[in-house]
Amino acid sequence: IPNAVDTELFRPRPAISNTGSKKIVHISRLDSHTKNLPGILRATKQLRELRNDFELHLLGDGVEATWQKQLVKDLNLVDAVFFHGYQSQSVVADILSGSCFLVMFSNYESQSCAILESFSCGVPVLATRVGGIPEIMDETRGIMVEKGDERRLVHEMNNMLDNYTKFNRVEIRN
Repeated sequence: IPNAVDTELFRPRPAISNTGSKKIVHISRLDSHTKNLPGILRATKQLRELRNDFELHLLGDGVEATWQKQLVKDLNLVDAVFFHGYQSQSVVADILSGSCFLVMFSNYESQSCAILESFSCGVPVLATRVGGIPEIMDETRGIMVEKGDERRLVHEMNNMLDNYTKFNRVEIRN
């Protein structure tokens, strides 16, 4: 039984601006063991060494948020990574629908509600091939990487930043 998504709230925006920083979004409880946020942050550091035309926006909160914020400082990513904390569904929908893609680097997953919300917004997804994700992902909706493969995550984040517009937002939503 799939998770439910409010498709009236989570819907595509007319267009994403190609000016300024490209927005990558991650939505979770920021649980390192399950969601592997440190892996995303390390990949972001490596990607930042290649390019600086993007920002990573983290939506959610959890008991590990304090040390993860310190990790962002330690990795010298304070100008690239932004913590938004817990937000209402309408704020999440607004931020998500205006992003280039959603990144999920989970070690474990059931059927991610954040991925379904991203699809509803017409936003492509970069996620790990774990749990129920392969059941809902295909090449028209995004890219999958293997769990823990940070090198591949960096490569595909870079690829998505250059090619997110090649995904058809209407097809993703449908």
